[in-house]
Amino acid sequence: MQATMQEQTSALIRVMDELNEHFQSVLRLFEREREALSKRDIAELEEASETIGKALEDARALDVKRQRTAGTLARTVGLPERGMRWEMLAGKLNESDLSEELTRALKRARTRLRATLFAVDHANRMNQAAFKGVQVATDSILNILHGGEPAYDRQGGAKQSGVGNRFISRTL
Repeated sequence: MQATMQEQTSALIRVMDELNEHFQSVLRLFEREREALSKRDIAELEEASETIGKALEDARALDVKRQRTAGTLARTVGLPERGMRWEMLAGKLNESDLSEELTRALKRARTRLRATLFAVDHANRMNQAAFKGVQVATDSILNILHGGEPAYDRQGGAKQSGVGNRFISRTL
């Protein structure tokens, strides 16, 4: 059982490191997306968005693999696979005869993964806020251009034109 527990712990560390590396690449993609947005490069923005979508699908598959590996390890140490929390698993591993070095390596892998996930989440929130800002500005401009009321001291054109002319007036 000791050898099995060590193998499963090592496998979990490998999966977590693989997931960490994958999310590091997702973080780079988010940074690329932010740069494309600041440059207003539509083609690069679409390409980055598509690549991010594929990378997140791959991340889901890796996370399922991590969950299965963690579930197998939990079952080995006598914990239920479902509803198992990290603290419960760490406590059981500390109680077991598993080497301290391997337990520390697992904790370090988890800490690295959590830090990377925090950075990815932060980058995603920043990009979403930038997209929302651009969308609000675009909607505001379109509202001004398509609206029948003068804005920013604009006179004539849309206000004076008939109901049928809802597009940009030539007299702006």
